[in-house]
Amino acid sequence: MPEEKEWTVMVFHAGDNNLSEEMLFSLKEMKRAGANPQVNLIALFDPNEPGVPTQRFVLNTHAENPPDGLLINDLRLDVTGFPPFAGELNAGDPQVIADFIRAGIKFFPARHYMVVLSGHGPGDVDNGFLMTDEHPFKEGDPSRPQQDALTLAELMDIFVKLKADLAKDGLAVGQPGVKAKIDILGIDCCLISSAEVCLQLSEHVDLLVGPQGFEPNLGWPYQEVLSQLMRNPALTPEEMAVGIVDEYARYYFDYVLAGRSVDMSVCNLRNAAPLTQAIQTLAETLLKALPDPPPADTPDVNNAALNALILAHWESQGYKFDQFADLFDFCDRLEQRCQGADDLSGDIRTACQGVKNVLSGGGPAERFVMKCCTSGRTFQYSNGLSIFLPWALPASLEYADLKLAQETSWDTLINRYVANSRRSARPGVASPPLPPGFDSPTKNRDSPTKNRGSDMPGPMKNPPLLWKMSRALFDLFNPGGGQAGGGAAGPAEED
Repeated sequence: MPEEKEWTVMVFHAGDNNLSEEMLFSLKEMKRAGANPQVNLIALFDPNEPGVPTQRFVLNTHAENPPDGLLINDLRLDVTGFPPFAGELNAGDPQVIADFIRAGIKFFPARHYMVVLSGHGPGDVDNGFLMTDEHPFKEGDPSRPQQDALTLAELMDIFVKLKADLAKDGLAVGQPGVKAKIDILGIDCCLISSAEVCLQLSEHVDLLVGPQGFEPNLGWPYQEVLSQLMRNPALTPEEMAVGIVDEYARYYFDYVLAGRSVDMSVCNLRNAAPLTQAIQTLAETLLKALPDPPPADTPDVNNAALNALILAHWESQGYKFDQFADLFDFCDRLEQRCQGADDLSGDIRTACQGVKNVLSGGGPAERFVMKCCTSGRTFQYSNGLSIFLPWALPASLEYADLKLAQETSWDTLINRYVANSRRSARPGVASPPLPPGFDSPTKNRDSPTKNRGSDMPGPMKNPPLLWKMSRALFDLFNPGGGQAGGGAAGPAEED
């Protein structure tokens, strides 16, 4: 078996779409990050040019091709350490990604692993990770669509298949270079840091790095992100993950000059159990305020808890045309809005406090969100983790299969909230003669363009016109402490 190193970084570029050129730029940035004998850096790139095959790279391992050399000289199509393949691969197939990670673990063993999946983010809660792969039909298998993407369930399947394939190779957990979980999973896509994604992956990943909102097409600043590891391969996974957040926020700070807002966070999935329990307590408590079935004339203006819920939802930080809300911000607004002296109001406040404590209370190892940093006004109330909270669309059947829905009552809460908050039809004389299902809500299927995900904004119902630097962002540019503009004390709302 090859020598075990400190780190192996594996980056999967799903570029068979409009991100192809940006991903090639990312590969060049990865190369410029430098080299360290204790760090393996490998990549797979699926371009969108017809006739151009999927490509694999082992970067900066040869003295004759240093970091300032040509990227093409690091191309490895058939070399010991990777099984050969020909043609184009389907980045929407979880087995393809599992095979790539498996080769990295088998032939480039390390004490720590970081896997990065780079591409477009989810088009909706059921489908759209690494969308859209324009692969040709697989010969003899017309069931595979020509345009493919990963569902959230398939995202988890990557790691289920990975473990099964490693076991077939005789690589059991505990052997050198074989771990029960991936140390860091970075998802270089839009709309990733949600409770749904985190809980789905919690059995397979320790730390998840990604944004709640939209990412620019350029994606991560790989040179800055990886340079810290090349300088110091002794970084712990926690230090490396927090460093990614810092470098991302620092890099995109100047982009406020173009009106660009960004957010990035690292979530500790080892704390998934208390988060699940806190969400369940919140859901159970809120369900007490929402009758089933709802009253005939909805919404019930005399239902104080429902009114507080609607106002908190309205005010809270939103994402993806208001289908998701920042979980901490939503609970914070709900706690402020639900000020009644009755027992239910007190229970709602207590449940909200419980969620907030799990997300950001205690030390870095105890809290679920280890660090969140934002820049710009659009996502300034981001706190690291969002949750599905739509205004009109009920939870789908696919959503009901997710771990969050199976282990909590959140999907039941969504459906009952939508039913209770939906305004009743205006009185009339007759129902129109429409075919069955005509009045069913439809989903937005717009293709992504300017962002690594759907292009509709939806940050908040009425977002602030101004913004101030968060403590996390301020400290990036004032590492010795110091004071914020005009001698005033620096912001203190974030750790």
